[in-house]
Amino acid sequence: MAAGGVGEATLGAGLLLTLEPTGLTKIGGGALFLHGADLTAAGLKQLWINQSVQTFTSQIVSGGLITTGVPSPYANLVGGLTEIGMATLPIGIVGKAGVAARGTKGIIDVTSKPRILDTALVTAEKWLKPGYTEIGKPGSGVYRSADGLRQFRMSATDIGGGHGKIGPHVHFEKFSPTGEKLKNIHTPLIFP
Repeated sequence: MAAGGVGEATLGAGLLLTLEPTGLTKIGGGALFLHGADLTAAGLKQLWINQSVQTFTSQIVSGGLITTGVPSPYANLVGGLTEIGMATLPIGIVGKAGVAARGTKGIIDVTSKPRILDTALVTAEKWLKPGYTEIGKPGSGVYRSADGLRQFRMSATDIGGGHGKIGPHVHFEKFSPTGEKLKNIHTPLIFP
């Protein structure tokens, strides 16, 4: 139990550090981290006293049910089932994080909320930071940060909605230090 809790807490901490625009990995990561810590504490206590121990989560759920009149065996069963749900719920939340599906070659593709073009351009300048340059042919609409880790793309095809299913859009892209694309944030454009 303790080893599983440490693993779950570590996974949760990793999700808390993951960059993504919707914040859903933060919710899932926080829940996994807290539940992992709960499992670790119960597992260590179980090793220390050599008796079966309920997690804090299970105790709260079953205790609450007992105080409302649910018989103890049923309340304890629900408390135990809650443990399973607490371990799997954050995984479901993370799986839906901004439609964050791993595409080809492990790239995370997400779609952000729509933005007005002017707002997207201001965000792009902040994203790229000072020193960015246009890459490719002049007028390509592809701009790379000075450190090579961030890119903003607004080609004529993107802005014209000539590909994909979201219509006119721009891209905020993240790269590894070795130049591998890690994330592509599709940002739909709205024209008021």
